[in-house]
Amino acid sequence: MKIDCKALAYTATADSLNITDDKAKSIGNIFYIGYTVKSARKARPSTFVFTGGAASAYLHMAALGPRRVEFADNGSVLATLRG
Repeated sequence: MKIDCKALAYTATADSLNITDDKAKSIGNIFYIGYTVKSARKARPSTFVFTGGAASAYLHMAALGPRRVEFADNGSVLATLRG
Protein backbone atom coordinates (compact mmCIF):
# COMPACT_ATOMS: atom_id res chain seq x y z
CA MET A 1 0.00 0.00 0.00
CA LYS A 2 1.22 3.54 -0.65
CA ILE A 3 0.42 6.59 1.45
CA ASP A 4 1.82 9.95 0.36
CA CYS A 5 3.86 8.06 -2.27
CA LYS A 6 5.60 5.98 0.43
CA ALA A 7 5.27 2.20 0.57
CA LEU A 8 3.68 0.88 3.76
CA ALA A 9 4.03 -2.85 4.45
CA TYR A 10 1.11 -4.43 6.28
CA THR A 11 -0.08 -7.84 7.39
CA ALA A 12 -3.67 -8.96 6.80
CA THR A 13 -5.06 -11.48 9.29
CA ALA A 14 -8.40 -13.23 8.82
CA ASP A 15 -9.83 -15.11 11.80
CA SER A 16 -12.98 -15.58 13.83
CA LEU A 17 -14.01 -15.19 17.45
CA ASN A 18 -16.17 -17.89 18.98
CA ILE A 19 -19.21 -16.59 20.86
CA THR A 20 -20.49 -18.70 23.77
CA ASP A 21 -23.46 -18.62 26.08
CA ASP A 22 -23.24 -18.63 29.88
CA LYS A 23 -22.66 -22.43 29.81
CA ALA A 24 -19.72 -22.14 27.37
CA LYS A 25 -21.82 -23.58 24.52
CA SER A 26 -20.84 -22.15 21.14
CA ILE A 27 -23.67 -20.02 19.76
CA GLY A 28 -21.91 -18.28 16.88
CA ASN A 29 -18.79 -16.77 15.39
CA ILE A 30 -17.70 -13.28 14.44
CA PHE A 31 -15.41 -13.24 11.42
CA TYR A 32 -12.89 -10.42 11.17
CA ILE A 33 -10.02 -9.17 9.07
CA GLY A 34 -7.33 -7.10 10.75
CA TYR A 35 -4.70 -5.04 8.97
CA THR A 36 -1.59 -4.35 11.06
CA VAL A 37 1.57 -2.34 10.45
CA LYS A 38 4.76 -2.56 12.49
CA SER A 39 5.38 0.98 13.61
CA ALA A 40 7.48 2.91 16.08
CA ARG A 41 4.33 4.79 17.11
CA LYS A 42 2.73 3.33 20.21
CA ALA A 43 -0.74 4.81 19.74
CA ARG A 44 -2.50 3.99 16.48
CA PRO A 45 -6.13 4.57 15.61
CA SER A 46 -8.49 1.62 15.18
CA THR A 47 -11.53 1.40 12.96
CA PHE A 48 -14.34 -1.08 13.47
CA VAL A 49 -16.74 -1.66 10.58
CA PHE A 50 -19.89 -3.74 10.90
CA THR A 51 -21.74 -4.98 7.83
CA GLY A 52 -25.09 -5.77 9.41
CA GLY A 53 -25.11 -9.23 7.82
CA ALA A 54 -24.03 -8.21 4.33
CA ALA A 55 -20.94 -9.68 2.69
CA SER A 56 -17.81 -8.00 4.04
CA ALA A 57 -15.92 -8.46 0.77
CA TYR A 58 -17.43 -5.24 -0.57
CA LEU A 59 -16.16 -3.29 2.43
CA HIS A 60 -12.64 -4.68 2.19
CA MET A 61 -12.24 -4.82 -1.58
CA ALA A 62 -14.29 -1.82 -2.69
CA ALA A 63 -14.15 0.75 0.08
CA LEU A 64 -11.98 0.36 3.18
CA GLY A 65 -9.24 -2.22 2.60
CA PRO A 66 -5.64 -1.31 1.80
CA ARG A 67 -6.14 -2.56 -1.79
CA ARG A 68 -9.35 -1.78 -3.65
CA VAL A 69 -11.02 -3.09 -6.77
CA GLU A 70 -12.20 -0.31 -9.05
CA PHE A 71 -15.71 -0.46 -10.50
CA ALA A 72 -17.02 1.16 -13.66
CA ASP A 73 -20.15 3.32 -13.58
CA ASN A 74 -22.21 0.29 -14.67
CA GLY A 75 -20.91 -1.78 -11.72
CA SER A 76 -18.55 -4.00 -13.69
CA VAL A 77 -15.11 -4.67 -12.24
CA LEU A 78 -12.16 -2.93 -13.87
CA ALA A 79 -8.96 -4.95 -14.30
CA THR A 80 -6.73 -2.94 -11.94
CA LEU A 81 -6.29 -2.83 -8.17
CA ARG A 82 -5.63 0.43 -6.36
CA GLY A 83 -3.59 0.71 -3.22
